[in-house]
Amino acid sequence: MLREGLEDLYLNTVYHELCHAVVNKYMIVHNIIGLKEDGSDVIVNDQEFFDSVQEDAGHSGMWLEVAAKVTSAFNLVIPITPHCSDEEVKNLIAANDDIEPVMEIACRNCDTHVTFLSFDPTELPELPFLVTLYASTRDSFPNHFCKKCDGTLYIIIRDERFKDLLEKAVKEFAVQIMFMRMMGGML
Repeated sequence: MLREGLEDLYLNTVYHELCHAVVNKYMIVHNIIGLKEDGSDVIVNDQEFFDSVQEDAGHSGMWLEVAAKVTSAFNLVIPITPHCSDEEVKNLIAANDDIEPVMEIACRNCDTHVTFLSFDPTELPELPFLVTLYASTRDSFPNHFCKKCDGTLYIIIRDERFKDLLEKAVKEFAVQIMFMRMMGGML
């Protein structure tokens, strides 16, 4: 995202995440949420408000209000929205048109689709998830990994080196993968 031409998208992303911080701070200050005395877990004191904030993965109600205020106050070129628009994704990919995607993850049931442009471990999902997802895709085994619709995600490998790494990992974790499938879970 730090490539030339994506400055507005970068700013939008930073402000998007800061809107989440504002909502969380509001909930803490107004005792909607708190921490157990030992700091081990969150306590919800106003379930109704908390539930309204959690809708659409935290992008509803108060978050939308904060995002609209920030967009207006800073006169952002790209308005803060809950999800990237198709145009923003096209701009991101166009700015990185010299980079071939490593992989894509998509859902068979809804329009969820994510493209990954590098092997950077900070940008990729956790390895156990990728190994499980790759094995599910390879074996046409259904899963319920889509956070949007609880549908079956699948992985499209665009770089053979990455496919080789995942194949080796699947072999290493074959017993665990079979066990998790029997139990209905993920590594």
